[in-house]
Amino acid sequence: MPFPDTSYDAVFDVATLHHIANLSGGQCGWRWVLGEVRRVLKPGGLFFFAEPSRRRLQRGIFRFTRHDPEAMFDRAEMSQALAGAGLEVIGPLGSMSLWDIVGLARRAD
Repeated sequence: MPFPDTSYDAVFDVATLHHIANLSGGQCGWRWVLGEVRRVLKPGGLFFFAEPSRRRLQRGIFRFTRHDPEAMFDRAEMSQALAGAGLEVIGPLGSMSLWDIVGLARRAD
């Protein structure tokens, strides 16, 4: 992202990560974005997110739209990716009507 390091107090994601394709070198796109989120957050900065899980994307209204299986994830994968990116989940992951991975994380340093 074309933003300086540690430039934001908060970053918001509403159903965007699952649209990020893998990078040309094969790196997981949505996991790369989490690293960028951490990079642009100030120490202690917050990341608010709401995403549909793999299971949700494969049923209901979502099944009529194309979603790359490589960009789908579940709660456990999201939690692991957040920790791997240096983002500490605050409290349990919740859910909403369309988004079943909803939460808050903080830059962990």
